[in-house]
Amino acid sequence: KENPGGAGILVMDSNGDLFVGVPLFCDEGQDVAFIAAMKRDEDGKSTPASPQSHLSVFAASDPQMGDRVFTIGFPLVGDLGLEPQYQEGVISRLTGNLIELSMPVLPGNSGGPILLSGTGGLVGIVVARANDEFFMTKHNLVPHGLAWGVTGSVLFEQMRKEMQAWNGVQTAKL
Repeated sequence: KENPGGAGILVMDSNGDLFVGVPLFCDEGQDVAFIAAMKRDEDGKSTPASPQSHLSVFAASDPQMGDRVFTIGFPLVGDLGLEPQYQEGVISRLTGNLIELSMPVLPGNSGGPILLSGTGGLVGIVVARANDEFFMTKHNLVPHGLAWGVTGSVLFEQMRKEMQAWNGVQTAKL
């Protein structure tokens, strides 16, 4: 959410509480950012939001074809409402660093998490959906629920390297 009081990022949780968003990692090429939600006390000191406000990282095991997954995002915000929306599907194929999904996504889902059903562990980030015009011109059909994400392990490795460069500190392997 844009911070109306000045530059920066505001993060709102499901209770409507606002936190200052601090970018930890940004990759414009992948259109992805990891943002830490920080709360500010009366003295202006920032501390991380509650421990329950983070995603568990599911990088120890790579995603597998057939895994049930879901995403939560804000597709076509305004037209479809202002509340987050839940979509679920299946990993239908893994190609290099891409996850092919059988899951309906729309503009507003991109950049959102791909989460493993059952654990909620992060396995990737939604990056694209099938181009209706391309498929209609080439195959005379509109694919439904065809989308792609980038695997979490790729992003975690990029984030680890970037954070090492920023901090000059060795970080733990994710």
